[in-house]
Amino acid sequence: MGVVRAHCPAHCECDDHLLLVNCTSWPRTSDLEPLSVIPISLNPMLETLHLQRNALKAIDVSALQFYRQLVFADFSRNDISGPLPRRCFRAQRRLRDLRLDFNKVTNVSKETFEGLGDLRSLSLSHNRLTKLEKGVFQHLVKVRRVLNYTQLFLLLNPYFILKVYSY
Repeated sequence: MGVVRAHCPAHCECDDHLLLVNCTSWPRTSDLEPLSVIPISLNPMLETLHLQRNALKAIDVSALQFYRQLVFADFSRNDISGPLPRRCFRAQRRLRDLRLDFNKVTNVSKETFEGLGDLRSLSLSHNRLTKLEKGVFQHLVKVRRVLNYTQLFLLLNPYFILKVYSY
């Protein structure tokens, strides 16, 4: 097997020994624009990906397919809007911690989290969730079972505020 050559975007910090990439775009230390897409040239063995505080508009399934070893992914504080794509994390079977908070996500389908059987922590707080399909969390077996080490954050979403006050 040959050596994989990865490219680290200008305002990111990449560590091929720790298999970590940090592309957090705040505080601004340069005139570089925040990322608007998920980079596809990072180390494919990457385990930790920080993309918070950028200008991502969507979760690009085709870009994520390159990062099958991800254990931690933080997409919080971007401009991700609308429904999350179905099966958008299907290649990330090792993912244990997924952060999507402080975006503009409106809908999550029951297929969105398919394949994430090892997920322990999911943060969807501070979005614009108005619809969750029945069975949306059925694939997240460890999120439901490991209560002491598992967290599911759904606070401050319109869907849950309406549910609480509609009785």
